[in-house]
Amino acid sequence: MKCEISGSKKSGIFTFVFNFTGKFDSNDYLEIQWKYDAIDTHSFWYSTAIRSRNLGTNWGGDYYTMANKGSPMGIFFNSKMENLITFAISDPVSITRITSGILEEESKLFCRFIIWPQSSGSENYSVSIMVDTRRIPYFHAIENVENFWEKKGFRPAKAPPQCTLPVYSTWYSFHQDLSREELLEEAKLAKLVGFGSIFIDDGWQTSDNARGYGYTGDWIPSREKLGDPKSLVSQLQDYGLKVVFWLAAPFVGRYSKAWSQYSDRILYYNEQEKFAVLDVKDPEVRGYITRKILEIVRELGLDGVKLDFIDAIHPDTMLGSKKDPDEGNQNPLYTEFLMESIYNSLTGFKENIMIEIRQNFHGPAMRKYGNIVRATDCPQDYLENRKRTADLRLLCGSTPVHSDMIMWNPGDKAETVAKHLINVLFAVPQVSVNLRKLPGEHMEVLKFWINFWKNNSDIIMNGKFAPLYPELGFPVISSRKGRSEIVGIYAPIAFEIQFQGLNDLILVNSSDFNIIPVLSDREEGIFSRKEYDCRGKLISEVKLEIHQGVNIIRTLTSGLSILHRLN
Repeated sequence: MKCEISGSKKSGIFTFVFNFTGKFDSNDYLEIQWKYDAIDTHSFWYSTAIRSRNLGTNWGGDYYTMANKGSPMGIFFNSKMENLITFAISDPVSITRITSGILEEESKLFCRFIIWPQSSGSENYSVSIMVDTRRIPYFHAIENVENFWEKKGFRPAKAPPQCTLPVYSTWYSFHQDLSREELLEEAKLAKLVGFGSIFIDDGWQTSDNARGYGYTGDWIPSREKLGDPKSLVSQLQDYGLKVVFWLAAPFVGRYSKAWSQYSDRILYYNEQEKFAVLDVKDPEVRGYITRKILEIVRELGLDGVKLDFIDAIHPDTMLGSKKDPDEGNQNPLYTEFLMESIYNSLTGFKENIMIEIRQNFHGPAMRKYGNIVRATDCPQDYLENRKRTADLRLLCGSTPVHSDMIMWNPGDKAETVAKHLINVLFAVPQVSVNLRKLPGEHMEVLKFWINFWKNNSDIIMNGKFAPLYPELGFPVISSRKGRSEIVGIYAPIAFEIQFQGLNDLILVNSSDFNIIPVLSDREEGIFSRKEYDCRGKLISEVKLEIHQGVNIIRTLTSGLSILHRLN
């Protein structure tokens, strides 16, 4: 085994390349570590942090990445949200263990990468480590990581326009208890509200409603629930909705017909939920999964699939030790083989098909095969939904990010309903409530915000995305395109707007205060301001002058103000 190491520096970005000649043995691993003075250090962000934004310690915890788990990167930033050090590893497929945090003995930032190169499938292995030290906004540094991976060949799958249509989902509103009649009634209302797609979740493949996954693996629609499934899909599409079905791709249930054929080719069995995870090292297993997914798409005329539990293919039990990553477990390379097989099969049949993947397995290796990434489950938790969608937007580049399915209690206030929608303003909204049982005022709120999102989706999804203060849960998020900007305000916090060159500003208020403090570094002249409540009703219309310093702009809680430049 030989290793050649080279390095380069360009404008504050260091790149170190490790080229290995020869085959890695089963117990070999590559370990790289470095230290850097911890000066002006405030917080740390990585792709699967979820709630934690603390600096951490070199002894206090690791995180793992591989093809179907997270992304091999991290960023230290200061209290001004400026990048201090961003690191990224060019190989997102191999199992990688990352340790980062404060080395207390020396007051330094410590990073260590342990990579199992044999899980990449290559004898002559090459990996690059990119370290960005430029003092730029942290979100621009993360954007550069996405560009770094794209240059290494990890380009996201093409996302057709329907991937950004608001979604009505059946999961929280029905769970497995689906019926054809109720689906059609909900679909009619969903179209009237403004939804463009219906995602039919778990339950379509079984007559059982007891939860669990004991009937997965055959992927045959339940006629008891759906009647003729092909005619159901056709009728939903006639309403003007795209139709997507959920599949737990690697699962085979204990009560399925497929069990007798594949129960000896599994990774592990879940006794409580009565299912097993298939061993996709076996080409026949990968072929079966691919074939069944294509069959259901082709036979029913689906517009897309929601691929779930791809992260379950690799059990976490082997992680944490420096053992052969393929020893009695699953090499992540085979997961990529599976996703590549599914993607090529589906896009070969229907070029513009929608393929949803989930936050747990959203990394660059998986986004080659999925053109929607959804926030992981956080039912009725709009704060968490905001944080998860913002985290995904930071690193997912051109791949549309969807919220977890929004749900709320039908007895709640209209203003609270609006908060659920406002908190995921910067992602494609997925909603899962029983529309037939909603109070009239809830329907007003839902219809207003879904159509507000659609009317402003170009700015929201294609503008310059700036989520502020990630360590505080993103209390202010904005997106700017051309001369228009939309800002979501989620806490009573002052923030700066660059008014120069700005004609239209929309302030969306999810805080519990009816005022928004906006900072300007210069006099900016006269704007008109229209204030709307949570239902979209015009409350007031005035002219206001933007002064240098703090400008207090009245905006109702769960409402919005639209400012337009007059001079």
